[in-house]
Amino acid sequence: MPYDWRHSPAGLEANHGYFTYLKEQIEDEVRKSGGKPAVLIGYSYGGLVASAFLEFIMTPKEKDGKMLWRKEDGKMWLETNIDSFVPMATPLLGSVDPIAFIHQEWLTRNEEGMTDTDSLRNDIVSALRSWPGIHALLPTGGDTVWSTDTVIKYETTRFHNMFSSDENDNQKSDDELNVRQYLTNADKFLPGYDGRTAYPSEKELQPPPVKVYCLFHSGNPTATRFNFVAGSYDDETDYAADRLSRTKGIETENQGDTTVHIRSSGYPCWLWKKKKAELKKADDVILRLYQNQKQGQYDDVLYDTTHLGSLYNKDLLADLLAITASTKRTSLKDRLDTETRTFFETLDERRNRGGLTRLRRLMGNLKQTTIDLEHGE
Repeated sequence: MPYDWRHSPAGLEANHGYFTYLKEQIEDEVRKSGGKPAVLIGYSYGGLVASAFLEFIMTPKEKDGKMLWRKEDGKMWLETNIDSFVPMATPLLGSVDPIAFIHQEWLTRNEEGMTDTDSLRNDIVSALRSWPGIHALLPTGGDTVWSTDTVIKYETTRFHNMFSSDENDNQKSDDELNVRQYLTNADKFLPGYDGRTAYPSEKELQPPPVKVYCLFHSGNPTATRFNFVAGSYDDETDYAADRLSRTKGIETENQGDTTVHIRSSGYPCWLWKKKKAELKKADDVILRLYQNQKQGQYDDVLYDTTHLGSLYNKDLLADLLAITASTKRTSLKDRLDTETRTFFETLDERRNRGGLTRLRRLMGNLKQTTIDLEHGE
């Protein structure tokens, strides 16, 4: 099903009634198949759209005080119409790449057929900044997911906030724009940003209400951080003032598909599986990793594990056939290498430490509030 990717997932329904239309289309297809439930497959951003659709189905709806749709109705609808959900190469916790899109840095690469002029860059960046769909792809998960390093760093002492052309708002020295600051500023300066927080809520980390086959790729250089150098600011409307560092530029790790890091495409599924395991339903979430064995060298497109090339990967296509053919799906089990398991376990430890830190901070705030009350302040 096509969709307008300029919108955020929530905006698709709010502006076009997309989820209502998708629900009707699925019902129609299930009827045509003789009642066989559908497999909901979402590639890349489409996985976020599909996930938001499942949430839409489970959300109660009312009008003029009258309940039109209950959560129980959503459960019954899913049991009848949806067999499973397949996020493929989906940035469930965002991607670092959109930072470059919003900042204009990708336009400095002189793509073939593109005129490299400031006026054209400004026009394109203005358009990109107005699309909520771009903002919905920004990194979320905080430094517990994206590590204690920042996803954006300025080398110079003069700090420039990429989201504002007003210098008066950007007087910081020797500072780094970490994930939390980045998302806070995005919420302020980027129109249409859907306000996702730096740390996902427990609601955001809840497993989808259907069986999940999470398909993701690794072994390719994938961005984890941008290093910028501040510009001259001669033109206060110049989005192109800041440039990537020529010495450091984009930092990458070979733990992704060139666009989406496994922190985002695989780790949330790992958390879903752990939650399902607590209910003795660990098999409701299956993780399938497609590892690049050639470190970026592809002699055969059928072994490609890059973000776009993975659509031709023969192992992934075989798995999709098994998922859609109910007689073969029982053979699909988790496929994770030792390195990826260890990496996810490291993120678990970091999240646990981060949770304790936030709990201590909360308890400290409560203690201070109690003292203030005792003293009548």
